[in-house]
Amino acid sequence: MEYVVAIIIGYLLGSINPAYLFGRMKGFDIRERGSKSAGASNAKICLGWGYFIVVVAYDILKSIIAVLLIRFLFKDAYLASIIAGLSAIIGHCYPFYLDFKGGKGFASYIGFSFIVDWKCCLIILVASLVLALIFNYIVVSTASMIIGFPIAILFLEASIFVVIIMAIGSFVVLWKHRINAVKFLSKQEIGINGKMVGINLLKP
Repeated sequence: MEYVVAIIIGYLLGSINPAYLFGRMKGFDIRERGSKSAGASNAKICLGWGYFIVVVAYDILKSIIAVLLIRFLFKDAYLASIIAGLSAIIGHCYPFYLDFKGGKGFASYIGFSFIVDWKCCLIILVASLVLALIFNYIVVSTASMIIGFPIAILFLEASIFVVIIMAIGSFVVLWKHRINAVKFLSKQEIGINGKMVGINLLKP
């Protein structure tokens, strides 16, 4: 029973998309402007830094809230709570009321990673940000975090099921970022300095 509740609560919390809601309050669909994603980065582009802070805060917290809520409702439901965190990421990426076209899930993934192992999350996140600053590739930071965290907890986490759940979350977020990979390989990705970066392996 707790697994069903975990999936429903996690998905519904995740599907609440402040970037989209703020855009609608301003009279437009944020998925039709900027990077055309209903996430924090596009909220910054289309709405400004104030909205960005609010959006990224909730997008990070939604998976944390989902996990903690299940742990509050069900005693000793650790695995169910982890499933709730994954469901929050899926809800963010594929909200039912937006024709399953939501954000890319990176902020929610950070929150999920933090609640699973906050020390490991912070270490990998800082390392990823340093790499991004060195190479000027935002995509490097994202990929390093998404790929690095499941590998790290593989050696730290006793439950293989938690590792598998985190790997599923990584796959979902990576899949949502596939357009960024294409842009990177055609040197059309935007770097930290705002200029086009990447490598010319594909035609723009």
